[in-house]
Amino acid sequence: MANEPLDRAVPDGAVLDRTVLDRLLASVGGDLTILRPVIERYLAELDGRVQAVRTAAGPGHLARAAHALASPSATLGVQQVARLCRRIEELGGTGGTGGACAAGGGDEPGTSVEPDALDALDALDAAVRAVPGALQDWLAHVAA
Repeated sequence: MANEPLDRAVPDGAVLDRTVLDRLLASVGGDLTILRPVIERYLAELDGRVQAVRTAAGPGHLARAAHALASPSATLGVQQVARLCRRIEELGGTGGTGGACAAGGGDEPGTSVEPDALDALDALDAAVRAVPGALQDWLAHVAA
């Protein structure tokens, strides 16, 4: 996984694994009134969770912040975000960010940000930008 290329551009079709969402909807008896609020909450919290990853104060905090975004992303079929978060979590868990996890750069004296972590954070930003539209499209499709 460490050598896996990180996608910077997110094709619309790759943002979601719609089969995950379809199975999740089926698990609640096809009742969109149950699933819609879950998706809306995910979307409402998305920017804050990404910000928590970007501003993590150290490797352990980075791993926890990335995990907190990876889990709900995977549950909702937002696989690219989940995959990138798992990569960031791995970097945070191994201390691969040098203790300065914020993409604002490790500009503090004695700190640095591992290039792999910066690449993963940049790829995460690109992936996250595509998520709201993709989830809204899926909601509109199943509501029709």
